[in-house]
Amino acid sequence: MRSPAVRAIALFTLAACGGGGLGSSSADGGAEDGAARSGDGGAADASFGPARPADPPGAETYDYVIGWIRLAEARGDEAAGFDLDGHVTTRGPVGAPGCGKPDFTAPARFGGTAGVDNQLTPILGQIRELNPDVDLSADLMDSVLEGEIIVLLRLAEVGDLVDDGRVVVTLFVGRPAGGGVPATEEIEIAGETVTALAPDQAFVIDPEATYLDGDPSMPRYVFPDAYLREGRLYTAATNFSLRAPATEGREFALDFRARVSGEVSPTRMENALIGGSSTVSELLSTVASLESPAIEEAGEETVRAIIEAQADIRTDETLPTCDALSLALELRAVRAEIRTRVEAP
Repeated sequence: MRSPAVRAIALFTLAACGGGGLGSSSADGGAEDGAARSGDGGAADASFGPARPADPPGAETYDYVIGWIRLAEARGDEAAGFDLDGHVTTRGPVGAPGCGKPDFTAPARFGGTAGVDNQLTPILGQIRELNPDVDLSADLMDSVLEGEIIVLLRLAEVGDLVDDGRVVVTLFVGRPAGGGVPATEEIEIAGETVTALAPDQAFVIDPEATYLDGDPSMPRYVFPDAYLREGRLYTAATNFSLRAPATEGREFALDFRARVSGEVSPTRMENALIGGSSTVSELLSTVASLESPAIEEAGEETVRAIIEAQADIRTDETLPTCDALSLALELRAVRAEIRTRVEAP
């Protein structure tokens, strides 16, 4: 059993932007002319995605379970993630876009585009130097495989899985319909053999974790302004808060402004990402939740200095320097059956 830093993430508590209530999109509601759009969060939302296609007729629904997930890390100059600030940043002054932190290029399976903001990756390396036993990705996947973290994804109002100008994406928290642990399979991702959840399993929605006041008409985690372009899903940016039990009754927490993207088919979503940025103060809280003696011995000021040194996103253009750090998680989802209740045998 690995360290409990991110054991049992039971809630994706989504706080929608602008005080509009949970379940609303943070993107602007206009610009239906096919132009690329951005969210309402300023610098951290500069790049929304390619031009939005027309909205064809049709209302098909596709259900998936996230069966494999990990924090996206760099391999040389390549790293998965999003262009959050709309700039291809090179080394330069802290007052420039990206605060002089060179951007990455996406791996080929994520489009090979330049300008990827993902500065969490060097932070992960430094955390490992402080405590080699901390492996957040491994902890996260352990909980997925043991059925402790079941995140279901529904893609609805789909007229065309290739190009569709408006679809609805909803996330649910669930559990295996039959109890116990879900079935797994060995798959290959980017040349690596990994264990992931197998497709075509049934899961039951946890209403308290998924709906406001347990009311199915009020889902917490919905992207009503998503779209499909050339077979890839794009959503607007929204505020997420990942919550998980940690050691000694404490809670692991990661707050970040995020969006989702991935290649979709009737049976899976692959080469997918959820990513965005988290402020320095939010990340300090996250590191504190790891409860690592080595990190505690290093002290908060040392940890703050490490995070601030990698900050590459401004949440407000009027700030003299960057106050947030970019991050991304890679994921793969497979076809699943989503049930609203346990069915009698």
